[in-house]
Amino acid sequence: MWNTLYFSANDGTTGIELWKSDGTIAGTVLVSDLTAGAGSTAFGEAVAYGGQLLFVATTAASGSELWKSDGTAAGTVLVKDITPGATGSTPSSLTVSGDKLFLVASDATTGREPWVSDGTTAGTVRLKDIHPSAGSFPAGFIPANGVAYFTADDGTNGREIWRTDGTEAGTTLLAQTVAGAGSDTPGLAVLAGGLLYLQATSASLGTELHAIPVGVPDAVTIAPIGGVTTNPVDFAPITITGIDHPVPISIEEDPLEPGSNPVYSVGCTGTFTDSPGLVANGQSVCVRHTQFVPFSPVVVYTQTTLVAGARRIAAISSSPFPVTLGCTGTSSLTSFGQVHSNPLVCTFGGPNSSVQVFPVPRFASLVYDATRVRPYEWLGACAALAGSATSCPFTPPASIGHAFSYPTIVTVTANGPGALDLPPADIGVSPILRYFPTPRYQAGLLLNPVRTLTFTATPGSGAVVASLTLANCTPQMNCACDAGTGVCTSRVIGDSNIDRFVTLTARFGYELAVGRSGAGSGSVNAASNFTTGDCAGACTQAYPGGTVVTLTASPVAGSVFAGWSGEGCTGTGACVVTVDAAKNVTAAFALQAFSITVGKAGDGGGTVTSSPAGIDCGSTCAAGFDFGTVVTLTATPSPGSIFVGWSGACSALLPCNVTADAAKSVTASFAAVPFTLSVTKSGSGSGSVTSSPAGIDCGATCSTNFNGGTVVVLTGTASSGSVFAGWSGGGCSGTGACNVTIDAAKTITATFDLQQFALTVTKSGAGTGTVTSTPAGIACGATCSANFNSGVSVALAAAPTADSFFAGWSGACTGTGACNVTMDAAKGVGAQFKLNTAIPRMANISTRMQVLTGNDVLIGGFIIGGSAPKTVVVRARGPSLIPFGIANALPNPTMQLFSGQTVLATSDDWGTAANAAAITTSGFAPSSPLESAILTTLGPGAYTAVVSGVGGVTGVGIIEVFEVDRPEVPLANISTRGQVLTGNDVMIGGFVIQGDTPQTVVVRARGPSLVPFGITNALMDPVLQLFNGATPIATNDDWQFQTVPGDVAAIQASGFAPADTREAVIRITLPPGAYTAIVSGKNGGTGVGIIEAFAQ
Repeated sequence: MWNTLYFSANDGTTGIELWKSDGTIAGTVLVSDLTAGAGSTAFGEAVAYGGQLLFVATTAASGSELWKSDGTAAGTVLVKDITPGATGSTPSSLTVSGDKLFLVASDATTGREPWVSDGTTAGTVRLKDIHPSAGSFPAGFIPANGVAYFTADDGTNGREIWRTDGTEAGTTLLAQTVAGAGSDTPGLAVLAGGLLYLQATSASLGTELHAIPVGVPDAVTIAPIGGVTTNPVDFAPITITGIDHPVPISIEEDPLEPGSNPVYSVGCTGTFTDSPGLVANGQSVCVRHTQFVPFSPVVVYTQTTLVAGARRIAAISSSPFPVTLGCTGTSSLTSFGQVHSNPLVCTFGGPNSSVQVFPVPRFASLVYDATRVRPYEWLGACAALAGSATSCPFTPPASIGHAFSYPTIVTVTANGPGALDLPPADIGVSPILRYFPTPRYQAGLLLNPVRTLTFTATPGSGAVVASLTLANCTPQMNCACDAGTGVCTSRVIGDSNIDRFVTLTARFGYELAVGRSGAGSGSVNAASNFTTGDCAGACTQAYPGGTVVTLTASPVAGSVFAGWSGEGCTGTGACVVTVDAAKNVTAAFALQAFSITVGKAGDGGGTVTSSPAGIDCGSTCAAGFDFGTVVTLTATPSPGSIFVGWSGACSALLPCNVTADAAKSVTASFAAVPFTLSVTKSGSGSGSVTSSPAGIDCGATCSTNFNGGTVVVLTGTASSGSVFAGWSGGGCSGTGACNVTIDAAKTITATFDLQQFALTVTKSGAGTGTVTSTPAGIACGATCSANFNSGVSVALAAAPTADSFFAGWSGACTGTGACNVTMDAAKGVGAQFKLNTAIPRMANISTRMQVLTGNDVLIGGFIIGGSAPKTVVVRARGPSLIPFGIANALPNPTMQLFSGQTVLATSDDWGTAANAAAITTSGFAPSSPLESAILTTLGPGAYTAVVSGVGGVTGVGIIEVFEVDRPEVPLANISTRGQVLTGNDVMIGGFVIQGDTPQTVVVRARGPSLVPFGITNALMDPVLQLFNGATPIATNDDWQFQTVPGDVAAIQASGFAPADTREAVIRITLPPGAYTAIVSGKNGGTGVGIIEAFAQ
């Protein structure tokens, strides 16, 4: 780079660092030790840009970031710390296009996105946050005339082709291979011949080779013929073809011919715009120049669809006056560079011509001369000829065009210690050089010829470029010179019919630097035969070698010039310097100083201070300040005083800002003043506040005035049932005396709260659960004690966990219901939780009733639930009832056990059974040998036990079912049918709820619904009562009339609703224990009835 090789190397001392070499031993040196000492720096990509080396380096301090170097240690610096800290932004894909450096980097906010840099910190910016937060991960920058093409994923369209001109607005999606997020472009391949070739993958086509016209994306030039002078200039309509979905369309004028202000209309509706839009296949596009510019083309852009490896480009080509040659002969080149037919039957141009698909050539006014005009292309029917051919035979009708270019002639002048690096000329040698433009093509069409020239001025050792100019440039040439970088650029363009003459002038010399010192201000005038100007600060100016410069210093008001230093200049007179090398001169300026004095007045006290510091009056009431200093005086009254105002250099109560531009004095006045002391009371309780000295008695008097400086002592006294909670405001806190110094109006708050009592909850039992309170305070859990205001009623609620149940309250509450505690003293409540150690179920069930004969025998039904067998004991008893006052007990029961119609077992006298010993072991053996018992294991299902008297005897009997094993297999339901009489001969059913948690049961008494089944003496209106021991729990007559109205719907939902409304049902949730259900007839009625118990 610039005849210098940059590389990384390790010399064994500094680690791996940046070096450079000019190909000699002496010129091979370390540039900069970025990681000081023996540590190494990791280097990445590097490019030449703007006369410097821009490169990626990784250091311990900044991580992987972008650096630059001018080949010196001082000039090797971090461009920008994009991601601060040791992580770094990891720049990559460094690509130069025109005057821009494109790269990819990650910051801490947006992820990996495209960036652009001009080599400065401020000029290194993120181009666009294409995929917010996630990052678009750009790849494969390809440069082209100041723009770049790359791939990126915006999170919506998948990885597609993007284009950037180095601005956020100009960073846009260029084309999609497939609509939607599913397309995938692994990478860009090459930019050649105005086409961007790439490999792209889609679901329908697989992986194919595609191409997009670039330089300007998918552009077609439409140019009017010279000589048109009307405004506006309308172009013939263009029909868009070859696209399979709407695509973006935009328009811009040719940058070589600005001012035409083109607009377009989709559908040619008469509404024109220059804003981006959409165009569909088959739509027409009309183009208009709102201002006429001779030879100015307009460029219409569309994004094309890429399919099956081929370009499908919308055919856009038109001209306001297109031409067709319908004549005979040979087209030849005339001496003026004009194309016509030979013999001369017709010439190009004219408003009555018809279709011509190529732009009409720009007519020349100069004789064709190899040094003045250069032919470069035949078009149309003569396209096969070389550009330098002088004639073309054709067969009419035919369409023919020919293009010429004209040179830019550069005259070169250079003076001083330096040299110019010039691009090779097409014709001529320095100082007069001729450059011809290079033709440009796109989408098969010839665009305006253009070529960019770069001239580089290189100063000698210690010298600089004093001035660098390109004179006589036209705006279209885009001439630009930078003496700082020593570079001039110009475009050689081919759309003009004249030569372009420019002058390149370079003057080399040295820099004169004028510095400043001292606190004062002033300017320095530098006069010479090269340039003259004033320098208000530190200045550096380049001069041609040997220039004599006269420096004159002028202080501003309030400053004095103290003298020169450097380059032999001293004193305060003029400094004359001959700039025959780099020179440095310093001008010193000092400030004048003025005194400001403060006085105090009035019967109050206070102090006055200054900013900047100097006055503290108090003791120091005068000080000197530099000229122009704005001194702010601040008055602070003593306690019990107020500041009245200023006089002298300041007035009234306005802020006092004194400018030190002369000696000045200011007086501050202070006066004593009383202040108001106010007491407010807060809190839920009550009380009073008194003061010493007297004045406050709050109660009634809660505000009064005290003289400034007085110390007032406040005392708070709580009313009965309240407590004094403390002071706030005025610097008081706690519950002791409040001492207030009266130096301003103050408000003190005394808080009185109601007396509180503690409520403590203690949990017991093997189970777990929580207790909470309303109002909030207890959440036990963690917080099992809290204070509540006196008189508050606190409601406690117990919530057992899934493996426990709440067993009841103790202390201030009892039972398992609601616990409401009135806080009139400290109280405690116990909450017991037990583990669910057994399954809630109906374990043992029994029914007692009158056993008669025929249909009036005792019939009991029960169900084994679950999916596993269960061992049960079924008993029929009678004689053992006599000791309990049942005089008409069934003397000798017999029993049969059925499954459907099948007899499973029978029993008369239980002791004669083969398994009598097992019955005894079960614990359910009857006490009378005449009673019956069956011990058997039954599978899940429904079973029926029938009890009758041996030999037809009758009496009161009991049928019972007891579980022997498998408590997890439920004994779900029991139903018993028999004669319901009166007195001791009503029907009595019993069941036991086992386990540790409540069980919901449905108990039914039926009679009327038996009639359809042949039971003519059915109990027609049963009444059902449920007892726990001797305590009635519930009763029901007609089941649709429930104490809790919602129970009717619950009974219906359970599936146990009777068919007859006169039958009785009780649905209830019961804790573990033994329960008795009694069925009788309403108003003493009798008959056959059924008692049933179902577990839910």
